[in-house]
Amino acid sequence: MFRRHFLKSAAMSVPAAMLGQGFIGRPAHAASAISMKYATLVPELYQAIPKPSTYSKAIVIGSGFGGAISALRLANAGIQTTVLERGQLFPNSPTRQTFATDILPGGRGYWQRTRAKELNTLTYYFDYFNGVFDITDCGTIDVWRAACVGGGSVVFTGVMIQPQQLYFDAIYKGLVSYDEMNRTYYPRVRSMLKLSPMPNDI
Repeated sequence: MFRRHFLKSAAMSVPAAMLGQGFIGRPAHAASAISMKYATLVPELYQAIPKPSTYSKAIVIGSGFGGAISALRLANAGIQTTVLERGQLFPNSPTRQTFATDILPGGRGYWQRTRAKELNTLTYYFDYFNGVFDITDCGTIDVWRAACVGGGSVVFTGVMIQPQQLYFDAIYKGLVSYDEMNRTYYPRVRSMLKLSPMPNDI
């Protein structure tokens, strides 16, 4: 499939998915009721999505830390770029709760599932919706990853830890210079994300 045909198809499929919230295999009346519920709680999720350009020189798949910085660098270099993301753009609001919480998990918290076991080991049941966490059951472990605009930057713990050189070198084995990362790139990350040191009492 040519790139422009792919983008046109993607652009046409997004509004349809937004109207139904991606309720594949769900009864129409159930999907409609859930959509009405979340349209009331978080109306921004139902706003029209701008169509991407019919042609982009570069396509970035995923809008998390890696995808976002890749798209930024491409744009800084003057390269027309389209970012594709399966999840939705959840708004930040100082006046209302737009995300689910650990105490009361719900459809906004999980990607297309109706139950999940929380860290407190209790199993919770909730609406089938396009929430921010996608979970894959792998037998003895569960793999959690983001499914929303912003990717991991939305669901991570807010803690950014620079690795010690011992562990860094054990992984990269000299292919990436720790000295260069420490001198240039880690400070750049701290500056761009406006990071501050963890308080001593934590």
